[in-house]
Amino acid sequence: DVAVTREEAVIMMVNSLDLEAITEAAAEFIDDEIISEWARPYVAAASKADLISGFPDGSFRPRHQVTRAEAAVLLENLLSYKGQKYHFFGELLSIDISSKKARVLIAGQVQTFVLSETVSAYRQGDIQPVYELGLPVKAYINVNSAGQLAYLYLVGASPVNKVKLSLTSLSQNIFNHNQAASRLVTLEEEDDRAGEPIDITSQNLARSLYNTKEAMKVNEFVEKHGTTGQGQLIAVIDSGIDPGHADLQKTSEGLPKILDFIDLTNQGTVNLKETARDEQGFITIGERRIDVSNLPNNAEKYRYGYFQLPSLPGVFIGGKQASSVLVLAVASKYNEEFDTVYIDTNGDHQFGDEIAVKKYNQLHQFVPIRGMNGKQLNLIVSEISAEGNYVKLSFDSLGHGTQVAGIVAAQGKITGVAPGAQILAIKVSDNMGEAPLASLERALQLAAERGAKTAVISMGQYSLTAAESLRLNALAEEMLAEYGLIICMAAGNKGPGIETAASTAALNNVISVGAYATPAMWKNDYGWSVDQPTLWYFSSAGPASNGKMAPAVIAPGSVVSAYPLWGEQNYRLSEGTSMAAPHVAGIAALLNSALSEKLNRHDTQAVYYAILNGADRLESFCSAEQGRGAVNILNAWEQLQKGEKEMIAYSTSQYSPDYGYVSSFYSRFLPPAELRLRIYNNSDQNYHMAAGGLSSWIKPAQYTIQLPSHGYRNLEISYDQIDEPGLYSDLILLD
Repeated sequence: DVAVTREEAVIMMVNSLDLEAITEAAAEFIDDEIISEWARPYVAAASKADLISGFPDGSFRPRHQVTRAEAAVLLENLLSYKGQKYHFFGELLSIDISSKKARVLIAGQVQTFVLSETVSAYRQGDIQPVYELGLPVKAYINVNSAGQLAYLYLVGASPVNKVKLSLTSLSQNIFNHNQAASRLVTLEEEDDRAGEPIDITSQNLARSLYNTKEAMKVNEFVEKHGTTGQGQLIAVIDSGIDPGHADLQKTSEGLPKILDFIDLTNQGTVNLKETARDEQGFITIGERRIDVSNLPNNAEKYRYGYFQLPSLPGVFIGGKQASSVLVLAVASKYNEEFDTVYIDTNGDHQFGDEIAVKKYNQLHQFVPIRGMNGKQLNLIVSEISAEGNYVKLSFDSLGHGTQVAGIVAAQGKITGVAPGAQILAIKVSDNMGEAPLASLERALQLAAERGAKTAVISMGQYSLTAAESLRLNALAEEMLAEYGLIICMAAGNKGPGIETAASTAALNNVISVGAYATPAMWKNDYGWSVDQPTLWYFSSAGPASNGKMAPAVIAPGSVVSAYPLWGEQNYRLSEGTSMAAPHVAGIAALLNSALSEKLNRHDTQAVYYAILNGADRLESFCSAEQGRGAVNILNAWEQLQKGEKEMIAYSTSQYSPDYGYVSSFYSRFLPPAELRLRIYNNSDQNYHMAAGGLSSWIKPAQYTIQLPSHGYRNLEISYDQIDEPGLYSDLILLD
C-alpha cells in the first residue's frame, strides 16, 4: 500500500468536482517550486476555489502524506463546495438538558439524537447558546462519527438578541447522568414576543441607555450631585470584554476604563512548545526565515506557537484568512524572564511591523486581528509564563461581557450608568458561554482582593446542591461583610411563573435582579406605546428552588449597549435579567462614590441595604415578581443621608412545605391560618426591633420584639384574611 500525498489528494478532489485545471497561475505558496509539474494546475484550481489554504507558515508541503485530519478537512470542503456539507435538514423540536438529547423532525418523522459534548449552533454567522434556543427552529444539521448531533446552522430571520445568562448543572459525560458538574451557561432568549426592534441610529443609540437611567432616577441624581462613579472599581464577571471598543477606553475622568483583564479560562492559551535560535538576526520557523534583529531577547531561544482563532461570525472570517496566528515570546533586555509577546496580526510571518505586547495591566495594550469588512477581534495578553511555556491571549468571543460592561460604565457614544467607574474584567466563560461554578467563586475572591466594591454576575444556577448552597452563602457573606463587595446577580429568565428564580439569585447578601421595561424604553427601542411599566415576560419570579425569596429588586432589562468589533454592529439591543443586573451594579458604584465624596463615608453594607430599602414598589406586580420593587437611586441616597445605621446580624427561619425550615413560606396548596417565624440574633448585643407586614393580610401578633444576644424569639403571624383564590405574595419587614 502506498500512502497518498497532499498533492495527489488535491488532484483527486479537483477531478471529482470537474474543476478546470489552471495551467498558468501565480505562486500561491512559499514552496510552490517543489509541487510536481503535473500537480501544479490542480493545486492552483483548488486554491482558487478556496478548497485549500495551506499551513500557517504559508507552505503547502505537497509531498507530505495526508493525515486523517487533513483528509477530513478536504472532504468537508468538497461537500461544502457541492452544497452537501450538511447531513440533513430538519426542525429541532426540543432539547433535554439532563439527558443531553434532542428531538428533530426530519421528513415528517421525529428522530432522537444524543448531543455531542462540543455541539455548536449558529444563526447568520453568530454563535447561539444551544440550551436555550427558541424552539422549534429549522436548521441544517451535522452529526459526528458516533451519530451524535454536532452542528446546527439555524435558518430563518434572526430575532432581536435577548440575552440571559444562567448557571445549570450539566453532565460531564452524556453517558453518565449521575455525575453532574455545576456549569455557568449563557442562555439567550430566542422568543420574539417583544416584536422587532427599531433600527439602531445615532439618535436612539444613546437614548436607549438614557431611558433606562431615567427609569432609575440616575439622570436626576447625576445632575444634582455630579457623581459619575469615579474612584470605583466594578468587577464584570462574564465572557470577557472587547478591549478595543471605543466606548470602553477611558472613564469620564480620563483614566483607563478596563483596569485589568483576568482570564480564568483556557480559551486563549497558546502553548509555546516550539523554540528557535537567533542566527545572525534571523530565526527559522517551518520553511520561513524571520527577521528578529529588532526584537531584543535575553533568553537563549525564542519561543513560539500558534493561536487558534475562536469561532466567530461569517462577517468576520472569510476567503483564505488563516485560522491560526503565529505568536512569539521573548525576554526583554531589562528582564531575563519571558515578558514580551509579538503577534503576527497580518499573517505575513514577520514581526517588524508588530508591536511588543506586555501583560495588559502594565500598558493596557490590545492587538487587533483584522477580519473581513473592517471587522476585528481585539486581543490582550493576560498571562505570560516567565519560563516561556505559554501565553494567554484574552478576548470576548461571545459578546455578552462587552454588553454588560457597556451598561455598567460605557463612556462614548453611549453613556453607562457609572461612566466614571473603572472595570475589572474577569473572564469565566468561553465562546459557548460555559464555565465551572468554581470559576465564579474564584472570580469573586479575585475581585475582592483587587479592591472592587461591586461585582456584576449576569448568570445563575437554577438548582444548587446543599453543599453548593452553603458554600456560596458563606462566600457571599464574606464578600460583603469582610471585603465590602456588593454582588449584583441576574435572577434568571425562566419566567413567567412563580418558582422560576435561580437558586443563586436567592443567596443571602446578594442583590438579585429581575427585569422590567418602562413606556419610554418600549417606545424608543421597539416603537410600541404602552401606558405603564411592564415586567419582561421572561423575568423569573420567586421563590427559588430552595424556597428563598428572589428577585430582590427589578431594574431595566432591555437596552442598546456595546458589542465587540467582530460583530455585524458595534452596538446591540439585548434583553434579559443579565441586562438588568449591570444597571444595579452601576447604581451601587454611583452610591459608593457619592457616599465617599459627599458624606466622607465608606460603607458598602449601608449602600447594599439602601438599594433594597429604596426600591419603589410597583402596584401592577406582586412581591414574588418584583421583590422590594424597582431600583430608585434617589430613594437609596435619601436612606444613606439619614446617617450611619447599625447593622443587626439577625436571621429568620420558618417551616415551609417541601422545603423544610427556610427563611420564607411557600405553599401552592394549603393556605395557612397562622405561622411561626423564628428570629435569631447572631450578635453580641440585645436589640429591640419593629415588625410589620406590607399587606393587610399579613398580621404579626406583635409589632415589637426584644431579641436577646445570641438568642431568638418566635413571632406568630396570622394569614386568616386569605379567603379568595389567587396568588398571595408579600414581605415581612424587621427593623
